[in-house]
Amino acid sequence: MIKLKADSGPSVTLTEFPNAQPITDTDIDTDDHVVGSATWIRKEYDVYLARVSLDRPANNWQIQITNDDSTPHAFQIISHGETKIRNANGSPGSTSLYCGHFPCACTIHEGTSTMACPHCNHYGSPG
Repeated sequence: MIKLKADSGPSVTLTEFPNAQPITDTDIDTDDHVVGSATWIRKEYDVYLARVSLDRPANNWQIQITNDDSTPHAFQIISHGETKIRNANGSPGSTSLYCGHFPCACTIHEGTSTMACPHCNHYGSPG
């Protein structure tokens, strides 16, 4: 279970893609104002991608991840926007290159700005 909270707004449990949940913030005034939306998707190798789209700035974002499965899992948070991430902790592989196009979780991304990746068909170089 993945929850997000912006400033003093309520904690929101995210739903699976494509159903994005609105994230609200009560710091703007007494009414809840939507500052963004978020969703998640599970890919191979037990990779969970959470997508947060920001509509307005919030100063204090909080994320809570709860394992509600009967099998124990360990979670690591990797954040990226327009940049791509090289995962160096060995999960799912020490040389994994992540695509960066949501909800794609291509872990062997070889695309460039002029050539699509042969694995996921997305353009852009991993960083």
